Amino acid sequence: MGQFYIGSDSILDLLNEFYGFRRTRNAIFLYIIGNAVILGLLTLSLNLPLLHGWTFDKGYSELIKQIQTTFLASTISFTISELVNSKVLCYLKRITNSKYLYIRIVSSIFLLPY
Repeated sequence: MGQFYIGSDSILDLLNEFYGFRRTRNAIFLYIIGNAVILGLLTLSLNLPLLHGWTFDKGYSELIKQIQTTFLASTISFTISELVNSKVLCYLKRITNSKYLYIRIVSSIFLLPY
């Protein structure tokens, strides 16, 4: 999961740099829609009829519910952190007059926890 976050963070930072906050926000919302589809499919898998002779139904249901909870929590945290990071990056871009890309990206990442 960590590699996915680092990769998507870099892609969204570049989107923000070249296309602005509006398109970055749209990309983040597309991410939310994709995750909602996956959560819907997981919920659908719980409501499908059972297979005859399959003894792992209770364990499967518990596992899917835990996955759904974790997936929802990570989607919410990713969305909030990326929206804030994009706003900070736009603010730093205005302050530096679109110069020093590397410094802006690194500082926007380090300014978020504070």
